[in-house]
Amino acid sequence: MTDDQFLDSFERATLTRAQWTHAAHLRMAWIYCRREPTLEAALARMRDGIPRLNAALGTAPHLYHNTVTIAFGTLVYHRATAPGAPATWPEFQTAHPDLFDRAAPILHKHYRPQTLATDAARVAFVPPDLQPL
Repeated sequence: MTDDQFLDSFERATLTRAQWTHAAHLRMAWIYCRREPTLEAALARMRDGIPRLNAALGTAPHLYHNTVTIAFGTLVYHRATAPGAPATWPEFQTAHPDLFDRAAPILHKHYRPQTLATDAARVAFVPPDLQPL
C-alpha cells in the first residue's frame, strides 16, 4: 500500500483492526510529519484521526492516549524532518528501530510507566518526567 493509499484509508477510517498496528500508528505520524508545515499541524491531524478510526473499529474512547500520541508524534516529527532524514517509510523504519521496539519502549526513556498509566496522561498531554522528548 502506498503512503497515499494508507493515509486515505486512515482518514476514511477504513483500516482494519489487524492493519491498525503500532507500526501503522507510526507510519501515519511519519506521513503527517512530512506533509504538514508544523509539528502542531501534524499533531492536530493525528489527534483528530486516531479517535475517529478507533471509533470506527469499536475501540472504547477512553483507550485513546493523548500523551502517547503527542510524545510519539513529537519523536517522529524530529526524526522525519531532520536534515538527511530518510525519504521513504521503509528507510525510516530501518533507520529508527527504537521507535518500533515493543520490548524496550522508547517512551520509557522519557516517562515513568506509572506516569503514562494515569488517567490525566490519557486525556491531556503530560510532559516527560525523565528526560525531554
